[in-house]
Amino acid sequence: MPLQVKTTSGELIDVELGDFSSGGLRVRGDALSILSQNTEGNSAEITLELRLSTRLAWIEPRYDGDFDLGLTFVQK
Repeated sequence: MPLQVKTTSGELIDVELGDFSSGGLRVRGDALSILSQNTEGNSAEITLELRLSTRLAWIEPRYDGDFDLGLTFVQK
């Protein structure tokens, strides 16, 4: 799925969502400017803002009174 990533400098970069889970996400793109190098060790910190457009696909009540929502992505 195509996404636009907004960097801390305000630049919009086109990438593709490869995987999305509770632990993180994988994107594919050729723009290395989304990286903000951390000078401590070999780690790299990436700060970005993601906005996803979705549509309600389903709703399921839970035993505790909350609801689970299924959302499908809407491409703009």
